[in-house]
Amino acid sequence: MTATLKLARARALLKAMRGKRLTLLGDLMLDEYIWGDVRRISPEAPIPVVEARNHTFAPGGAGNVACNLLALEVKVDVLSVVGNDSIGKLLLEELVKRGANVSGIIVEKNRPTTHKIRIMAHRQQIVRVDTESISELKDSSVRALKQALAKSLARTDGALVADYDKGVLNCDTIAGLARTAQSGRPVCVDPKPQNIGLFSGVTLVSPNEDEALKASNQADYRAAGKWLLEELNIQAALVTLGPRGMCLFRPKHAPIEMGTLAAADSVGDTTGAGDTVSAVTAACLAAGGSFEEAMALANCAAGITVGRVGVHAPTPEEILSVLKMRGKR
Repeated sequence: MTATLKLARARALLKAMRGKRLTLLGDLMLDEYIWGDVRRISPEAPIPVVEARNHTFAPGGAGNVACNLLALEVKVDVLSVVGNDSIGKLLLEELVKRGANVSGIIVEKNRPTTHKIRIMAHRQQIVRVDTESISELKDSSVRALKQALAKSLARTDGALVADYDKGVLNCDTIAGLARTAQSGRPVCVDPKPQNIGLFSGVTLVSPNEDEALKASNQADYRAAGKWLLEELNIQAALVTLGPRGMCLFRPKHAPIEMGTLAAADSVGDTTGAGDTVSAVTAACLAAGGSFEEAMALANCAAGITVGRVGVHAPTPEEILSVLKMRGKR
């Protein structure tokens, strides 16, 4: 089976997203980009010399998911833990600048904020340098995060979990998510395979193909999708398939496949595409859309993201523009 979405319905769903509020729980990081050009090889070692010409910062991990939601004009309560360091302070500033509510972000002493430095040259990533800790949170941070989550869930239209396996998510810090899903509000999760058992009873999970296979120990993504539904007792699983699109699984329904909407001349940079999928899916469900409609909008938005170098948060106007062009073909 395949899924389609009419332009008028897409426009209505994107309009309905505006002003919705979502709880976003996950691992935050700061992405730092050094942009430059390569004109020679270093005489010191067989490596390119990058002549830096620009320097930018952006929220990464769950922060990039927040940026995708904010681009859709969705209000976002960001819940996470950062370190008491200059990187954590800068990350909070970047989120506030973009309009996120950061009152639920806990600052933990002696824990480094996850920081990724990417050196870019001629639209390509040359090298990445990471600073992070994946150790367990302090008990005080867990208690504070639980309180922040309960407060946020009491007023939001749904929840989204961005799992990067950096230590923020555990049985205690996700308490209340399954109950929120049972209340009828959507709870969507982009999970890491090693943490899949944490998310029993949520509404939807959206792993990529490799993550789904690792989590389920199945031979192919169709078997993995079925396993996710049964093992987690969830309403839907959306497995992204890279350049082949994505596949939606639901109990007692045939899987629905959709090919990628990325342009033929796309740069093919998949950085942040999963964040776009999870953000658009959650926003669409919170706006009253069906799983099929959420899949179609997310697939369109992901096609826009992979057409850019680095991360990009598609706007409603960009999404509608792509759908209009597809309708004219």
